[in-house]
Amino acid sequence: MVEGLIVPTEELLSDLSDMVGQKGDPYDIGCSENSIEAMCDFASSINNQKKIRTVKSWQWWDLQVPCNIKFPDSLMPIMIYASSLVSDSAYYLRPGDWVRSTPLLSIHERCITETTNSFYILVGPGTRKTVTLESALSFV
Repeated sequence: MVEGLIVPTEELLSDLSDMVGQKGDPYDIGCSENSIEAMCDFASSINNQKKIRTVKSWQWWDLQVPCNIKFPDSLMPIMIYASSLVSDSAYYLRPGDWVRSTPLLSIHERCITETTNSFYILVGPGTRKTVTLESALSFV
């Protein structure tokens, strides 16, 4: 065994598989493709220093946070996962890549989610599900 290597439990592997494999409940808060440019402009007007990522095939993850963990008051226990990146203003990721946000800081215009470093523009329909904090943070 390699020192410091985290070996995922069977339960964690099952949770990770369920997170991306099971759709969840329909959650239609994404903008239309015709609105992407306007939503990007709106996000930029809030903070033009943050990168803007536009995503499709997204999931809204409500995080189950264990009682013994103090979640930061400034953040919402919500993360976004998308299996298809449309665009990334920082050109760090490529179209078609998957992406997972950090916990959300705020939500704007229903379809714009903001983290500490980025905006995520949700495009089209998505799904919503509850996942454990451990599973969400293990998905990298």
